[in-house]
Amino acid sequence: MIYRFIVLSTCVAGLLGLTTGCTHTAVPSAAAPADTATAVEWIDDQALVRQMAFAMENVWSQNLQVPTAVLRAQLSRPQASVPLPAPRPLARLSPPELWQLRRSNVVMIANAIPVPAAEQKPGEPKLMLSIASAVMLTPDGVGVTNYHVLDNARSEICGVMTLDGRFFPVVEILAAHRVDDICIFRVAGGGFAPVGLAVNYPVGQPVTAITHPNRNLFMLTEGVVSRYYFSANNPGDARRPRMGITTDYAKGSSGGPIFAANGDLAGIVSSTSSIYYAQTKDTQTNLQMVLHHCAPAISIRQLCTPGLPPLPEPAPSSAPSTGE
Repeated sequence: MIYRFIVLSTCVAGLLGLTTGCTHTAVPSAAAPADTATAVEWIDDQALVRQMAFAMENVWSQNLQVPTAVLRAQLSRPQASVPLPAPRPLARLSPPELWQLRRSNVVMIANAIPVPAAEQKPGEPKLMLSIASAVMLTPDGVGVTNYHVLDNARSEICGVMTLDGRFFPVVEILAAHRVDDICIFRVAGGGFAPVGLAVNYPVGQPVTAITHPNRNLFMLTEGVVSRYYFSANNPGDARRPRMGITTDYAKGSSGGPIFAANGDLAGIVSSTSSIYYAQTKDTQTNLQMVLHHCAPAISIRQLCTPGLPPLPEPAPSSAPSTGE
């Protein structure tokens, strides 16, 4: 019988001086057909989620995590000086090449709350996870996700895990912008490949997302940049720069990377909105289109590089027309 193995580690990097009893467990995925076993990588979603829950519990049970109240207070930091990696050459990668290049940069990012004592079961994790997406940018452990992912008042611990099972707790929020829905964070550890930014990546160019829609982990989807525009995610917010794409994603993809064809980061997932042919306050019928709204790389760069010119702004709103 042929297996693909995902090696999972509960090791927590030494920046915190953690003593977590690090172990490595090889978790076999379902057996692959013999003729394709060497050509594809089989991902066991349940095993990865379970491993992440136990890794987070290991840190949390020793009270070694940075309190999420401390992290949430750091969301007010408007900018940080983060040396960003240089962009890659402009050569276009095939989707399999891009997957191999960036698979280790894409991470699951999770907030966790305790399972109620009455619902705990022997041998099962004592933490419940809320899983979103993120991408690591620098070799020393700086990454980016959405603001709304880290703004979780119920969470007791936050951390990231790679496809090969390396777990790293989030130890600091370096900069964040609520309306842009971007958060630059740092984890305890490193060893990541550098990811440059594809600022002002042209409309019509191909993009690739690798995200975790509804716990379907490390899913690759493709599309193109459809436009750049100004929009607000929430009523009452200022309209800010956004990048539209045709690449599919869903809940759980929040904060996930949108890669340019050369492997640089063109933006991150932020939200979706649906267009219905008929819509009232209470009903929506005949779904026609789902729009995919992303935070563009230019906004990520702004948070990491003090002294840059301001981001583009929408034209002043004119008075609404009274005619038909």
